[in-house]
Amino acid sequence: MAADDDRPTANNGAPRTTRDAGPAAPRTTLDAGSATPRTTRDAGPSAPRTTRDAAPHAPRTTRDAVPETPRTTRDAAPETPRTTLDDAPDTPRSTRDLGLAAPSTRTGNGSATGGSGTGAFRRVNLPPDLDELVVAERDLDAGGEADIVLARRRDNGEHVVIRLYRRLDTPVDAAKLDRLRAADPRHLIRLLEWRSGEHGIWEMLEYAEHGSLADLMQRTPGRWSPAQVRVVLEQTAAALEYAHSLQFVHRDIKPQNLLVRSLDPLDLVIADFGLATVVAQTREMRQTTSRTSAYAAPEAATGEASRALDWWSLGMVLVELLTGQHPFQRRDRTWMSDVMIVRELTVHDIDVSDIHDDSWELLCRGLLTRSPEHRWGAEQVRQWLGGARPRVVSGRQGPQFAFANALYSDPVELGRAFREHWPAARRLLKGQANRAPAFLNFREWAEKLGLDALTRTLDRPNRENRLVAQVIRVLDPEGPAVFAGYEVTSDRLAGMVQRAGQEDINAFFRMLFDDGALAVYDGLPGCDGYALVDERWHQSVDHFDQQLAVAPGYASDSPPARLARAQLLLTSFPGQEGALRQQATAAGADPEARHQPWFRGLCQAQVPPHLRAAQDLVITLLRPYAADLTARQRAEAHRQAQIAEQRRLAERRNSLDRASGPIGLALALGGCFVPFVGIFAGPAAVYFGVRGRRVMATGSTAAIVIGVISTIVWVIYLMTVVAGTAASNS
Repeated sequence: MAADDDRPTANNGAPRTTRDAGPAAPRTTLDAGSATPRTTRDAGPSAPRTTRDAAPHAPRTTRDAVPETPRTTRDAAPETPRTTLDDAPDTPRSTRDLGLAAPSTRTGNGSATGGSGTGAFRRVNLPPDLDELVVAERDLDAGGEADIVLARRRDNGEHVVIRLYRRLDTPVDAAKLDRLRAADPRHLIRLLEWRSGEHGIWEMLEYAEHGSLADLMQRTPGRWSPAQVRVVLEQTAAALEYAHSLQFVHRDIKPQNLLVRSLDPLDLVIADFGLATVVAQTREMRQTTSRTSAYAAPEAATGEASRALDWWSLGMVLVELLTGQHPFQRRDRTWMSDVMIVRELTVHDIDVSDIHDDSWELLCRGLLTRSPEHRWGAEQVRQWLGGARPRVVSGRQGPQFAFANALYSDPVELGRAFREHWPAARRLLKGQANRAPAFLNFREWAEKLGLDALTRTLDRPNRENRLVAQVIRVLDPEGPAVFAGYEVTSDRLAGMVQRAGQEDINAFFRMLFDDGALAVYDGLPGCDGYALVDERWHQSVDHFDQQLAVAPGYASDSPPARLARAQLLLTSFPGQEGALRQQATAAGADPEARHQPWFRGLCQAQVPPHLRAAQDLVITLLRPYAADLTARQRAEAHRQAQIAEQRRLAERRNSLDRASGPIGLALALGGCFVPFVGIFAGPAAVYFGVRGRRVMATGSTAAIVIGVISTIVWVIYLMTVVAGTAASNS
């Protein structure tokens, strides 16, 4: 790096004003030599001024200067190497060569000097001294401490960006601003002019109409090829080395601050130096910038401002390009909160395992080394670009904890292990009750790492499985929502409910309900609003059990009832209160079921809206039971009627049997003394005598004996009469 003593000098033959950039830029290790033009466009008046100026009379762009003086960063000899970090000549440089998508229209990027705007409407008035120089066109996105306006210079029609600082007491380091204004425009967005006076503080900056690297990434999503990323690396690394040679530390390198000066060839420059950088040395204004902390080094939270900060940020940009996703983005592309990002940076290293190329993975590990003293910088990047493999110093290792036959120093990795080995984690945390040695070792490990949230969780009495869930949430707050080995996102739960009749799935839902664990996952992807869902689920199940009890003899622990309690979880989600209304209405209309008074009461009951689904599920579940109960009751009534009829007939038979004895005796006696009657009375006496023996043995026996004798006597008598009549006739 060049020392801070390297100062820009003005041309001897031209008076220097606050509007002139000073062509004599300070030379560093990036410059090709004293005899080499200091920018890639300083080849002389005959060189084309831009990549589009093929002829002297070609139309100039808004950034092209008059023919006599090269005014853009493209007015140099193309064969001059820009820095010592420049790539080989055959490296593709245009967006067409790189396969990147060029914008079809001018798009915004949210940067102070890029092509972002809020339209033609303007809410910012220019101070008089600035209004003399430019014509304001529209507002651009405002920064944390400044309003930003797109304007056109009155003298040459060039588009510029005006940054108006709102505070009159904004600290200004004039010497540093002058050095920045005279800086080599190849690497930094040009500071054209600045002023601090009674009307306020403002600066005039070059306008990059093509937006930023962030815009280019948005138009070309997914992984970038190594060739594409190499161009970004070469230009950004060269710009950082140059800025550091001027003793400037940016502290906010991110895609939004890497502006695209041209697309063909691709030309990136660093933006947001100027007063924004000077102010940042006394006031951290960049915290208002979206997602700034996602690119900040771990030591940035302490207020440190070393060059290593910028190299870390470059490493984060490269990881994002190579993997297609920022390390602090969730799977649904949303960003972690600043608090979570700071925590992640504090406890573990950036994961670069998704980078498919070993060489690029080495580069990113070097740039993302936790220790600033061992982090790669310009020298190591230059060696890497030349094909070398500089050494990467391993990051620090914290205290270790043994779990499931492995050692863990990273809380996130331990959280993942807890999730994968749930029974072992439950056994470990079960020691909370009796302060088992393994549990105490775990708590001491948490204390050594300063995980206060974890120690507070371990100190609160809790149910075993709920405690496991809470500990995992603290250790790995961005991990998937898993309880007892099952993912508990709303989509997964919906599929599991259909299998709630299985013993293992039923046991899972019972644990989930008994421990109230759903609330632990509230806020994770796929688990929004789980705290309210858990509360409604418990209320619904309580109401369900109360209503189920009105059905006489119904088994509350039957498989259908267990399945119903799991289904109530799904109806506890917002908007699902009426999910079972149609089924319940049809069930309530069943005449067989409505024959039961208690079922009619269930159908007619008025319940709060949030319990409507539970009531509907009770009605739907109990309809078959009520109809079956009605059928059984009817069958029982028919059986009882048959029994009563049989009893009545038996009573009649018994009454006749009791009268048969005396009747038989009377017939027997009558048959003995009444002529000719005995022929018929005898057999009748025997019949009634036999029936009468069922209830009265003595009289019935006499009737039988006398009836038999009477019958015999009268038969003999008749036979004698017949024989005598026959003899007399003969």
